[in-house]
Amino acid sequence: MFAAALQQGGATVVLVSRHESGLSSFQLVRQGLFSGQKRVEIPITTALPEADITLISVRGEQLDGAAGEALWARLKERRAPVVMLSPVLKRGAEHWKARLPNVVLSLPAIAVRWHPERAQLCYWSSPLAITLLEMPRGEAAQALIRRLRDLLTQGGIKAKLSDTVESDGPATTVAFFPFQVALASNNHLRSWGQDPDLIRQLTAALRECRTFARRMGRVDPGVALMAWALSQTWLLRCFCAIVPRVLPDLTEFLEFHFGPKLMAQHRLFAHEIEHQAAAWGASAVHLRALVESAERSAASRPALPSS
Repeated sequence: MFAAALQQGGATVVLVSRHESGLSSFQLVRQGLFSGQKRVEIPITTALPEADITLISVRGEQLDGAAGEALWARLKERRAPVVMLSPVLKRGAEHWKARLPNVVLSLPAIAVRWHPERAQLCYWSSPLAITLLEMPRGEAAQALIRRLRDLLTQGGIKAKLSDTVESDGPATTVAFFPFQVALASNNHLRSWGQDPDLIRQLTAALRECRTFARRMGRVDPGVALMAWALSQTWLLRCFCAIVPRVLPDLTEFLEFHFGPKLMAQHRLFAHEIEHQAAAWGASAVHLRALVESAERSAASRPALPSS
């Protein structure tokens, strides 16, 4: 989606894949209240070309362990900004900044799902959503990131620069994190109303993580409001009853993307949140119970195809 927006804004873009795909174009589909679609032609390669800016978009656990080492090996010679579109928490941000001083953190405000069988990228974005880009050090890097902001905005992704992405990004991620874990535990939103244990675990974990998030940084106002609302039992029950009826496409996306597909990332983030809570002398007992429920669910069902 970011590649398509940059191309529409006037930039020359190349998509880099870890595996040979054979694709030269894909269908870009906007879903939700302002739906639409168009065919996007962008070169796709497995080689990492020289570029003014490199954007990285992989799942959180793919920045860790062997996968993270392989990615770092490809990026370590880069001198131009490397913009991390993937979610990272505090330790992840510190780790990558120590190894790649030119890393620029971000807080994307778009959710996407890739359908490889029909070469289609579906995305959801609120008209009010704004993607935050960290302001880097150095005049040359700052000029490039300002240009990136302008190109994204021209291409349809509202973006602005921020000096607090390193703290606000993790805070926003943590505030809403239990909802994602709950979808991994039961990825049928419509059935949550008949699952009182899940409702109880989720509302308690949301209250717990909202407290942690406020200690980390400033939570995005929209996410903060949603996390508060879903931590109220009656509002959560209303959400699970109404949203699947009114927004079936968004519901199907949430159930797939933030549920079982991201279990490895959930596991990684939960470990870091619990570690941080312990450092504060706080307890993450409700989040731990929710993660354990998701682990049991993940072990009992077949793996989902990647997207």
